[in-house]
Amino acid sequence: MNELKYDTISFKYNDCMEQMEFKDSMEESLVKEFLCSDAQEAHDSHEVRTRLYFDENQNMVGFFSLYNDLVHLTEEAQLLLVNRFSWKFPNQGNITHFPAIKLHYLGVDKRWRGRGIGDHLIQEVIDIAYEAREHSGCKFISVEALPNSVEFYLKEGFKYVSLKEGLHTMILNLATIDDDEAIDVVSYSTNELLTAKEKIIDMREQKKVSTEKLAELSGLRVDEIEKFEFSSALPSLELLQILANALEISELELYRI
Repeated sequence: MNELKYDTISFKYNDCMEQMEFKDSMEESLVKEFLCSDAQEAHDSHEVRTRLYFDENQNMVGFFSLYNDLVHLTEEAQLLLVNRFSWKFPNQGNITHFPAIKLHYLGVDKRWRGRGIGDHLIQEVIDIAYEAREHSGCKFISVEALPNSVEFYLKEGFKYVSLKEGLHTMILNLATIDDDEAIDVVSYSTNELLTAKEKIIDMREQKKVSTEKLAELSGLRVDEIEKFEFSSALPSLELLQILANALEISELELYRI
């Protein structure tokens, strides 16, 4: 991928923004609607700051928008992150709100996908967060991911926190990047993961929730639910958490044998 250039959002780029192409889905239509209808006003009022990215031919290939955030992690959530990934929290449980920069929207033109542009934009966001925390506290980068982008953010190092109103809250711990404070070591045994899987299946049946309804509640596809239930493969922590949240199962209960 050739080097990308960026500029802050401006009315002079209106045509470029309108010409960006996204997939024909409700989720991606929301991304373009924000970019073309709301991003400029939010930027001008300093509620959200938006960068536009261009290739060497001045094609607009992507953008992202950021604002300050406060991530709420309950004592239970902190314990799970400590157990799963060896994350460190000062005065664990006593402090439940942490400063962050929120990735409000990120979009890549569908014609330029598969070229590492999304990875580049995430690295730019990380660089901004690092610069910010030199002057003000910033522990996480947070995002409320649309269902079709959860896999992308997992690949970029974000960890799944919760599901609310169809959006998947995920966070990237900046300490895992700059000082190896946390290492992604999963502490759950195979037996615990399989037991958690059985609990989810049992709870779905007890609550008489169809696979179609669970897909709707979790933001997953029906075939992903069916693969989870019938495949012999060990389920991922992220998938277990998404489904547990959808069925309102406490994670401490989920992994208790």
